[in-house]
Amino acid sequence: MSKKPIVAGGGEGAFEPSIIAHGTIGDAAVHQIELSGAGRPFKGADGDGRSISPRPIIGRWHKERRDLSESFALPTYRSTCRHRRAAGDLETADRFRVRTHTMRCPCCGARDFRLSERCSTEATSAYRECGHCGILIDLRALASGVVETFLRERLVEGRFVCQKGDPIIVESYALRTLALSRSLAHSPLGETQRDALCRPYRSLPAIAELFPLARIEPLPVSLVILCRPVDLQDLAPRLPALERSFDDIVLMLDATIAPETPPLGGNVRLIARPLEGDFAAQRNGGQAAMTCGWGLQLDADESLDESTMDDLGRVCALAETAGALSIGLLRRNLVDGVLADLHPDVQYRLNHRSVRFEGKVHERPALPRGWRDGFIAPNLAIDHHLTRAHVETRSARYDALLPGKGRVFERDALLTPYRP
Repeated sequence: MSKKPIVAGGGEGAFEPSIIAHGTIGDAAVHQIELSGAGRPFKGADGDGRSISPRPIIGRWHKERRDLSESFALPTYRSTCRHRRAAGDLETADRFRVRTHTMRCPCCGARDFRLSERCSTEATSAYRECGHCGILIDLRALASGVVETFLRERLVEGRFVCQKGDPIIVESYALRTLALSRSLAHSPLGETQRDALCRPYRSLPAIAELFPLARIEPLPVSLVILCRPVDLQDLAPRLPALERSFDDIVLMLDATIAPETPPLGGNVRLIARPLEGDFAAQRNGGQAAMTCGWGLQLDADESLDESTMDDLGRVCALAETAGALSIGLLRRNLVDGVLADLHPDVQYRLNHRSVRFEGKVHERPALPRGWRDGFIAPNLAIDHHLTRAHVETRSARYDALLPGKGRVFERDALLTPYRP
């Protein structure tokens, strides 16, 4: 008995992608997409080049967001895709090929385009979802430059109405992040749109007023820096500039006793607490010690640029109006001064004071509704200063602290120069 191929959205005409390449989340979720207009099944090839037949997709391709800390196989999607138009006619999609392993998201910079049930319900078969920021994007339009024109002309101050056929499709939650990538804030229009901001991802095209983020009155923000006694000398000259941007600074020192004459400023406190291999517990000590409603957590080898320090309090105010608890910053890993290809290395370090971290290594906020209680702010960045020698041993050391969670696969991405 013959089997009918079924697509992730439930229609007919597509096969499950064949896995012909393997890699990590640091590269991409999709290496290549080929939508064939031939209208007939295909045969793919496995990793050894042997001919294989496609298997039908059963159920949804993506039920929940993947854990970005895990590595996974990189598929090549060769699908015979059909989509149903309003009149009910089935038409074969145009043939095209896009090499997405060289394409980054114009919003967050990720190479993580994925098949998603949202694409079939909210857009067309040519669209893919960014697994980091959640925008739906037409990959053909991205490759041709149409997306950049759209962002330049439509993502501006004033009313934004997402329309079917736009090269980028967003609902209220994803529009917030897209707007921030251009230093804009957004205010959803109407109760339904405001509800969609707090309950992603509803099939409801975004309607909002966009305005410069600089108009928002910033909230006070605490700064917590995890450090060792040996780091204090290097931190001392940085503190005066940080004091001008933060209302409260806490140095969480990995020690049992604080030094007698610490290099502190007027609003800088030093708390001695042994790390004991538990980064979440150390960050939670900082969360409890901060005096502001929001706080940013850094390590001693991380820094901020002026633009990020100016916008931190404004983004916190934007988050508070929507009841969000956690904000992800893009981390730029600089290995011996060279930007690494592990980007965007999103770090959810800007959190409401009530938030607590979990995980001994690669710690993350424990949020009541998971990722729905947070969002990415592409306009905020952390610069992470590393040496090659540190990178070569870092993941193995973390894996020893918590076996299987050290992200050993990140080493190669950190040692590879950034690819635009």
